[in-house]
Amino acid sequence: MNNKAKHLLLGLAIAACSNVSSGQDFLPALNDNYMGINQAFLQPASIADSRFRSDFNIGGFSNDIYNDAIHFKSRWILYPTTILTNENWWDENTYLANKNGKDKYVFMSQSATGPSFLANLDSNGRSAIGFTSRVRSILNIDGMDEPLFRLIYSNYTEQEFYNKWYFDREMRSTQHIFGDYGITYARVIPVDSSGQHFLKAGISLKLLQGIASSYIQTDDLYYYFNGDDYPGAKNMSFNSSYVHAGLSDNWGDLNEYGSYTFSMNYQLTAKPSVGMDFGVVYEWRPKNINYSYTKYDTLGTVRRDKNKYFLKVGLSVLDLGRLKYKKDYYSSDYILASTPDYMNRYNTGDNSVPGNTYWLDANEVSYSFRDYPDFS
Repeated sequence: MNNKAKHLLLGLAIAACSNVSSGQDFLPALNDNYMGINQAFLQPASIADSRFRSDFNIGGFSNDIYNDAIHFKSRWILYPTTILTNENWWDENTYLANKNGKDKYVFMSQSATGPSFLANLDSNGRSAIGFTSRVRSILNIDGMDEPLFRLIYSNYTEQEFYNKWYFDREMRSTQHIFGDYGITYARVIPVDSSGQHFLKAGISLKLLQGIASSYIQTDDLYYYFNGDDYPGAKNMSFNSSYVHAGLSDNWGDLNEYGSYTFSMNYQLTAKPSVGMDFGVVYEWRPKNINYSYTKYDTLGTVRRDKNKYFLKVGLSVLDLGRLKYKKDYYSSDYILASTPDYMNRYNTGDNSVPGNTYWLDANEVSYSFRDYPDFS
């Protein structure tokens, strides 16, 4: 994990004072009829009338980041492999957006697909079955105050935010890591004999495996960064009338020193559940006859390798289902008051360094993951 991503996630953990970590996958590629079984993740009906009689997928990876705070430099597109080979890729290819005084939002999604396949059930491909497997991670941050975001992301170097009280009305962060394993069935639905109107439908039934989950939400968060102690220490005072927090019981353990050590294990931590996707696709094929092997083929031997539609419209409903986790014993809601008179200091504009404060030093807060989720 790159340094700035670590700082961002570490900052979210610090905001909780309890070490809590906090679109659609493959979207640019899944509308192509030659994507085979991978299309089933977005549209279960797509595997019927596939361009392939059978298709096998060994594995794949997708990563999406949507935010209104960080910009990416376009030059990295010229050297795409450096995202995997350059340890400083994040620092060299990202920068903060201009300040606008608005709360910041971040959505990150990773998806690792495992072995998957599709197979036609008849010679003309009018019905098909498929199997899919994948592990997904979704992180969503809403309403993070701009000064707090910029302090954390810049590693506390932006001095204009030093020694001032700030107020964040509501900040939320959730993360969910889970697996789904699906069986898909799709078939062509007869509409008319001319073949100009083409309809297919599909459904996926999925076994859901809960791996890990966490959330934090602060109500009325007041915070203060002590710039007088920087760079020797990165001391923050966090205060909130109520903090809603929780995480599943496999993120780590309470060690002998009373600190929570993170080491998220890949295991089934939620009760297995069942999920479902379903969808339909309509194609308008005004020149369908042109796609026979001969233009006057009375047997209607349509070429399987060609796209025949002039217009295609699809509708799918995805990720129906639920997972329920057991909350970790040491994870609970709480009231946070690092500076007892924080409310009075904020209301009166007293930005002097408070002496009666429990400072939380970012240098002293740490957690670790195992090597496999490098981009979580």
